[in-house]
Amino acid sequence: MTAPPPPKPAQHPPTEESAALASLLSDFLAVPELKAAAALPAGQGSARVTLTCAQRAPGSNAQKRFAQTLWLDEAALELGALNASPPQELPSSLLFSAAAPSGNRVLVARSAEGKGNKPSGAVLELWRGARMELELQIPASLHGPILNDGWFASGAAWSSDETRVAYVAEVPPSTETPEWGLLPNSTASEAGPLGWRGVGPATEDWGERYSGRRAPSIFLLDARTGAVARVPGLPSDCSVGQPVWTPDDRGLVCTAWPHRSPTFAGLDSRLGMAACPTRASALWCAPVPEKLARGKGSDDEASEAWSDADAAERKHPSSQRLLKPYSSEHAPPAVRLTLENGSAFSPRFSPDGETLVFLGAPTGASSGVHAATNALSALRWPCEPGSAPRVVVDVLQGDEAPQRIEESSMQPRHPPGFPGLYCTQLPPSPFLDARTLVLSSCWRSSSAVLSVELDSGVVRRLSPPQPSASWVVAAACGGWILASASSLAQPWELYARRHLPAAPPGTGAQWSKLPLFDETRFPRRLAEILPRLRSDCLALETDGLPHEALVLRLEAPGDAELAAAR
Repeated sequence: MTAPPPPKPAQHPPTEESAALASLLSDFLAVPELKAAAALPAGQGSARVTLTCAQRAPGSNAQKRFAQTLWLDEAALELGALNASPPQELPSSLLFSAAAPSGNRVLVARSAEGKGNKPSGAVLELWRGARMELELQIPASLHGPILNDGWFASGAAWSSDETRVAYVAEVPPSTETPEWGLLPNSTASEAGPLGWRGVGPATEDWGERYSGRRAPSIFLLDARTGAVARVPGLPSDCSVGQPVWTPDDRGLVCTAWPHRSPTFAGLDSRLGMAACPTRASALWCAPVPEKLARGKGSDDEASEAWSDADAAERKHPSSQRLLKPYSSEHAPPAVRLTLENGSAFSPRFSPDGETLVFLGAPTGASSGVHAATNALSALRWPCEPGSAPRVVVDVLQGDEAPQRIEESSMQPRHPPGFPGLYCTQLPPSPFLDARTLVLSSCWRSSSAVLSVELDSGVVRRLSPPQPSASWVVAAACGGWILASASSLAQPWELYARRHLPAAPPGTGAQWSKLPLFDETRFPRRLAEILPRLRSDCLALETDGLPHEALVLRLEAPGDAELAAAR
């Protein structure tokens, strides 16, 4: 005798208050969210910025993405007008759109749909202006889904001559057996039902949002021949990503995360990567061929393409100290640039190509502490393998008072000093000039926009000292800084600022709010409530240590008018 089904919970009709709260929640979800921004120089001191935003559709509750292009120049900011295009909806299959340095060519990556509208493989499209030059259907035997998660990869990396482009994708699946559903010498129609049963080597993943995903690696597309190949020579027991081209386009500098921690030998499984990216990592330099032969992208064909670069390597003596000579039989192995048991990620080259800067969390990699303080380091390029990097901004130890922090405006309220770098990624183009870069970093309970001078290590706070507001670098290009500012009481807004290298501290350009939105940005009910929201930062002290608490409160309808009258 089977047990009776449990009784259904009683359903009460929604009250007027609950209906109003549900409507208000829908209004909050309908506010667009800034997902990404990319900037390219547009000539005469201006920049072209492409914003990617997302919001929930009011009717279907599905997330919609749209892109909008705007042009930054000083004349437009002085007039309070902004030249911006209308927003255009992006297809759900779009993974990323990466423009070449000149802006004339664009690589578009999208997921291909299989049976039942399920993703099946990837499609690469190469555009020049308004014309599609190339379309490639990438087979699953070459690589798995393309990554654009903001950590292992953010779009794609073009070479300076715009002939090759590197991107990150999952490695192809390992060998499969008949238990996976397809018998040998049979067609797809004869395959058994799909299920979880199968025989094969077990592969561990990074967990969290990477559950069920294979290790990422770097792949190369030749824009002239349409050939695609996996970059060989990289360590096979690592997840590899964050590729950037060397200044001479002869190699790729990337980040590799070992699948087994070199500092915790007794740890049998990987720790997560999403909630806390403080993991052991190292920078590697992988040589790449000048041209890939057209083929299916097999390892043998890729190795043959590498042998074509023997003569070209001799033309670049600056790389010979780092990159080993090419072999006609095998691709040269990649060279590790930093310590194996250390921490190094987010590599970027200076505009003059003489310095490689990167972030690291040395104390976190050695101790396993969560969200450890970062350090900014630099390597002179080209470098000898094993060269010690120069620390530009070090990890602050205990109550150590920073000696090289300057404020571009007023002193912050709490605390008065620089707390150290808490930055997981450098912007794609962080350099404002040859020796100054910009980044975002947590500043106690908020985030701030900072500039760092490579030679002196001086850190300056560029964003206003507002403890209750967070400022994040959205894009940087040609001396322009585009930042997003938000707080608990105010959705994000865009601000722009022009970098003036010769200006003394505190006398530089000020932030200009971009008139991108009008009064129709928010639904009517939300627009009435936002002016009444107040966000405060309270300074507290517990056990002799300073703390901060953010408080969000809603004023009564008449409080705002009374405060304004006072």
